[in-house]
Amino acid sequence: RKGTPIIGSRGAKITAAKPKDDTEHSSSTAASIPFSKIPSNFVMRGGAKETHGNPIYCVAWSTDVHRNTPAGMSPVDSPTEEFNSKVNREESDVDSNKLSEGTSENSNSQINSTDAPLLRCLATCGGNHLTVYEVGVHEPESTSTSSSNEGFTLRQAYVDPDEEEVYYACAFGGRSLGRPFGYGPIEEDLQAENETIVLDNHERKGNEKKRPRRDLFQDMIDMKSFDGPQLLCVGGSRGVIKVIDTVRKILLLTLSGHGDEVYDLKFCPTDEWLLLSASKDESLRLWNVKTATNVAIFAGHEGHRDSILSLAWHPLGNKCASAGMDTTVKIWSIEEGTEVSDAIALSADVKPRIKDASLETVSGRTVPFSTVYEQMPIFSSNKIHTDYIDCIQFVGDLVLSKSISNTIVLWKPLLSKANRGANKSGHHRLPNEVVALREFTLTKCDVWFVRFQTDINCQMLAIGNTNGEVKLWEIGSNPTKKHFAYLSHMHCVSTVRMVSFSPDAKCLIASCDDATIWKWDAA
Repeated sequence: RKGTPIIGSRGAKITAAKPKDDTEHSSSTAASIPFSKIPSNFVMRGGAKETHGNPIYCVAWSTDVHRNTPAGMSPVDSPTEEFNSKVNREESDVDSNKLSEGTSENSNSQINSTDAPLLRCLATCGGNHLTVYEVGVHEPESTSTSSSNEGFTLRQAYVDPDEEEVYYACAFGGRSLGRPFGYGPIEEDLQAENETIVLDNHERKGNEKKRPRRDLFQDMIDMKSFDGPQLLCVGGSRGVIKVIDTVRKILLLTLSGHGDEVYDLKFCPTDEWLLLSASKDESLRLWNVKTATNVAIFAGHEGHRDSILSLAWHPLGNKCASAGMDTTVKIWSIEEGTEVSDAIALSADVKPRIKDASLETVSGRTVPFSTVYEQMPIFSSNKIHTDYIDCIQFVGDLVLSKSISNTIVLWKPLLSKANRGANKSGHHRLPNEVVALREFTLTKCDVWFVRFQTDINCQMLAIGNTNGEVKLWEIGSNPTKKHFAYLSHMHCVSTVRMVSFSPDAKCLIASCDDATIWKWDAA
């Protein structure tokens, strides 16, 4: 394996890498990934231990990719058309006014951008800490010596000033400013005097003054034109969702509304600005991050009766599902023509209302936006599990859900109108019938808040257990077949809280209770 383990000053054990120069950002997004052969196995490539010592509850991947361009060089060629066909957003040359510090704008030196490694960011959260890493991306016919079969590199570390905060979920989405990441060489990042970034608008670097109120609101107004790297959102025990701009390394805004802990965050697969959050306060909330608007609240009469532990978006973005400690799975409609869908359209035009009279010309609407309260899901059933449901995911129109009773079930909700009606007392009855299709039996996974994940094409299913082991199944295989891969390591012995496939399904990350993360690459 390339490099040797070292301890970074930000509290993570990482795989040593050559110093990296200024970063060329490419807002390319992995989207149309073709179906591929299921790998025969996964190979351990690296691990990291974060010295804060808290369980790492969540891992989130950015769908963006970018290249590190050596200082003094300017990119002249974009990646091959073959690779660009596998991403949403086309790579473009970096403008001279967007070059990172240390890059000579007048330099005549040029390189082919495909010689620089293609990289992707992932984030982890544990305790009041949030950490961002870089991982190499596999490129077809790449001339780069860097690939996903290396370890990962520590890039940024954030800490909440509230020492009692515990982050449970993080997610990449939306867009920040359209300029390179500005991470700088690895030695400078890791050995800077104040390398940990405090997530507080009142804490500024060096002698910087507190940001004026006008600037804070202007950020939200200007976000409509943001087209840079994805923003990073995080939520936890305080019930507040924090939105971080990783380009400027600042807390951009906070989304307040939940009355208790936030357990899950997911961005819509069809609209990168729509964020769903699940909370202990028994509600789901839908946010438009672009305008800092709470679009809808899913709770109430037919809502959950206990903490919501997990949520999922339908691949088409027209439905969402929630599950939690009341052993119930609910599906909510966001179809076109619904009140929620109309509210989403209206939320795109909202601007923050500011009391300062001098800002009336930019304050937008004079009538405040009205959040929609949705109390009626289109499906609700407790027939799948009899205990806490701590993870749920759509597989097309099917659903995968996990209970703490050592089972994951693949099932189909029967949403047809024929299943609607009234009960004996004449009250409205929600569809609740299901067809169980397959059950995955787990071992040593009877603790709550252990989350599974599938790859982007829903071909593979992975989950860890309390012994630090990870198992993978082929979802479409014969139900009698056992897992096709069993991953373990002599130093990975703590409960695996979450596993996460990279957007290209070439590598798998596992996060653990002992503040370690582990990386396996497809063989």
